[in-house]
Amino acid sequence: MSHSNTEFLIDYWQNRSFAGKPAARSAIDPADFPTLLPQIFILGRKAAGLYGFRLSGGLLRDLHGRDLRGADFSELWSADARLSVQGALERARRDVEPLRLKARAIAGNHSADLEITLMPLSNEAGVTDRMLGLYQPVTPLARLRGLSIEKLLLLDADAEPRPERGYIRLAVVGGQRVG
Repeated sequence: MSHSNTEFLIDYWQNRSFAGKPAARSAIDPADFPTLLPQIFILGRKAAGLYGFRLSGGLLRDLHGRDLRGADFSELWSADARLSVQGALERARRDVEPLRLKARAIAGNHSADLEITLMPLSNEAGVTDRMLGLYQPVTPLARLRGLSIEKLLLLDADAEPRPERGYIRLAVVGGQRVG
């Protein structure tokens, strides 16, 4: 179960994407979700798995203790999570699906949990080169005691399947594939 802000933004994005194509950047109007703007960010794809912050809301700046513009998204994560995060971003981009990352923000001996959602965006030429993101706290941020986040630990990465896409399920019973 995701936070209502996460669900809202995913629905917003899905209503602007169709036929397996991501929402166009020009179809996203920040005036449609003004209360979420401090939590919103945009990543730009530099290369496979490498996404730099192009825009970040005030909450991200406050939580990380710095302006994130130009910083690489994967560098916010613990070393053991970086490849998983990079791979998940590329899958979300390729499959045109929202990606939910469940994260634990570490600040000193304190922590708080976040739901970080990313949705692919395309440019005027139809190239998927951006990600619309949302930082959604799911535990009280007061747990961080005002300290800046040092790293994010990856708790789970979950791509949200598009409703119109069919899926094949395989089952194995007694070592034999059935279905």
